[in-house]
Amino acid sequence: MQLNVPALDYLEALRAKQRQVEVTLGGQKRVVRRARLGLALQLFELQESSDSLIDLALPYTAVASGVPEDEIELEEVGYAFKALFEMNLVVGLAALARFSTAPSKSPPAFDYKGRGAAAFIHELAVAYGWTADYTLDEIGPEEAWCYVQEIEFYRHEERRFAYSLSSVGRDKRGQQKDMPEPAWFRLPYDLPASRRKGTQPPPPAMRPTGTIIDLNKPRKRRTA
Repeated sequence: MQLNVPALDYLEALRAKQRQVEVTLGGQKRVVRRARLGLALQLFELQESSDSLIDLALPYTAVASGVPEDEIELEEVGYAFKALFEMNLVVGLAALARFSTAPSKSPPAFDYKGRGAAAFIHELAVAYGWTADYTLDEIGPEEAWCYVQEIEFYRHEERRFAYSLSSVGRDKRGQQKDMPEPAWFRLPYDLPASRRKGTQPPPPAMRPTGTIIDLNKPRKRRTA
């Protein structure tokens, strides 16, 4: 597992997405771009299932480059693996990715292997209308986390606005109550709670348009 990963940075995620390296595999020089989300998931699964870097080197190099293992010469693996592995290192970790709950003893009936990745794709499809192929083949892994975290944050803001308008959002004296925040909001490197308190504007989609009339202010009578 990669250690000391910095906090998520959208601009750094976009810069990392443009990275590429030149490696020699199968006796040919090849330019390989940084893994997009789909390939990054495959590489992560490879790392999780490998006991050592020696076991990981050849399959990782083959998957990351798209060159079949039987076409790669043994002497080519060392440099190519190092270059590809370093290029694909995670450059930022989202708050959502760092937050986890203890696994239940028995998973629910609707669970299945790879459901986390499928749910990830589903979030982006619902929000942006992207196909699974586009998301997996064109979006960088850290870039995708930025979008999913924004989706979740915006969704929370919509819920918070609706909560503030409901009777549930007020105490017995009619005073406004704070809506509980998601657990990942409270992670140490996120904004401290003191900076998140106070009145927040409703989401843009839920703001009124046109001329706003304050009915509490007396209106001037027109004179003939």
